[in-house]
Amino acid sequence: MEVQPPTTASLAASIGAPAGSELGRDAFLQLFVTQVRNQNPLEPQGNEAFLSQLAQFSSLELLEGVRASFDSLNAYQQVAQASSLLGKEVRYLDDTGTQQRGVVESVRLDGNQAILDLGNQQIPLFSVQEIYQSQQQET
Repeated sequence: MEVQPPTTASLAASIGAPAGSELGRDAFLQLFVTQVRNQNPLEPQGNEAFLSQLAQFSSLELLEGVRASFDSLNAYQQVAQASSLLGKEVRYLDDTGTQQRGVVESVRLDGNQAILDLGNQQIPLFSVQEIYQSQQQET
């Protein structure tokens, strides 16, 4: 009886990963260990294949770190961009799709998204459609 080596799809299914889903770090390690446990003892996988998989795992780790850094950088860039709107009047679409206007009083970060405080309304930076010089008189 010939023993077939497990495929990536069959191993992913055995650890409960949905078909077509991306494998994260934990799933990748679990898949790797399952593959080692279930390999054909008469024809074990070569060192090159193991090294290739470990290199893929290292690349996955590095890419996750880079993505997290970019997400953080993007969030702070949004806050910097939004802070330039302090004291300015903006036109935006509210939740119902109606155009509204308000003066930006403060800016905060909610997760990875810059939020503008217009006094009685908080809006995400991406909903701003137009920017005006504020019409309010300073005292």
